[in-house]
Amino acid sequence: MASRDFNPKTGKARLFFRYAGKQYNKTIQVRDDKEARRACALIEETIQDLERGKQTLPADADPVAFILSGGRVLSQPAPASEAPKPLTLGEVFATYSETLTPGSKGANTILTENVHAKHFQRTIGEKVVFDTLAVDSLQGYVDARAREGVGRETIHKELSTLRVVWAWAVKRRHVTAPLAWKMTDLTLPKADQKEPFQTWDQISRRIERHSLTEEEQVELWECVWLNQEQTQECLAWVEEHARYPFIYPMFAFVAHTGARRSEMLHSQRDDWDFEAGFVTIRQKKADKSKNFTRRSVPIHPALADVMKEWFKGHRSGPWTIATEDGEPISPMSATKHFRRTLQDGKWSVLRGWHVFRHSLASNLASDGVDQRIINEILGHSTEDMERRYRHLLPRKQANALNSLFRPIG
Repeated sequence: MASRDFNPKTGKARLFFRYAGKQYNKTIQVRDDKEARRACALIEETIQDLERGKQTLPADADPVAFILSGGRVLSQPAPASEAPKPLTLGEVFATYSETLTPGSKGANTILTENVHAKHFQRTIGEKVVFDTLAVDSLQGYVDARAREGVGRETIHKELSTLRVVWAWAVKRRHVTAPLAWKMTDLTLPKADQKEPFQTWDQISRRIERHSLTEEEQVELWECVWLNQEQTQECLAWVEEHARYPFIYPMFAFVAHTGARRSEMLHSQRDDWDFEAGFVTIRQKKADKSKNFTRRSVPIHPALADVMKEWFKGHRSGPWTIATEDGEPISPMSATKHFRRTLQDGKWSVLRGWHVFRHSLASNLASDGVDQRIINEILGHSTEDMERRYRHLLPRKQANALNSLFRPIG
């Protein structure tokens, strides 16, 4: 079986095939992927003829030239730079990135995988032969990342990316070593359970009581949730200080729906049904096999006013949030706009868009809203996230405790 990787930018295709128990690869210049497919078909046909005895490989023939030509060329040694050789770590990641099927993964996922690839190449070495990676070298990677202060969850995600790329490379015969290691073969640093979400006053008091480093304070502010008054105050600040027209609708959207940053950026105008009073949120985390799943969230009257006004003045493009030219906002740009908008006031301690998601969940919980309804609104699917604001269910907790130790008689 022959396989190929075609790069439309360079017009080159790398062909992979096995013959007589040996792995071969050859890069050829082609006009398009169709020509690369024909080359693969010829390779498979020639190998079948050799295996069935219809053709015989002469003793002095170059196997690669012979098979690529369908048995016509006997000797055409490949240049030294293209001689069959095992791929390095850098080459495998580069081939994976260049030949990824368009639309098979989201932009955020691709960006994250590229970041993980850079960490592996920096820490292990991009010229290390991919097939030689074993448990010992991967444990060395884990230990090095842990010494850099990287947490268990992040290291686990990086290793998961490596496993995905490794399985992909084996299926396409870029590497011969099978995926023979498991996460349980490696010792990862212990994870600290994330602190529950806390009010602004709680975090301020903790900072005043203790001499916390700047890094510790930043980590603590990651846990803040804004009550209803603070959320409205923050939105008022944004409305007054926003540099661009689309910034205030971004903040209002997330604050009133609890949408993730990616969900806000993927939203389209057709998702808004003001007459029915619902906005459809395009959610990516629920089912990895689909581009999106969807959940419906009621549109708060205040949000309806903001979005109707925004849509009335912004008519270009299909996106809910876009520039004046109708161009969508990238995740990095959204984060940049968040920080620039809040940088000169008390709200500069807020770390990112997720604060409004946490705040909405916490406000709903503190009002005694049923956990199932909160999950439906936010699209929550993990117990860990629920645990971080479950302590804000005072009515349920009080009722549970008050039901005990009733007077006898």
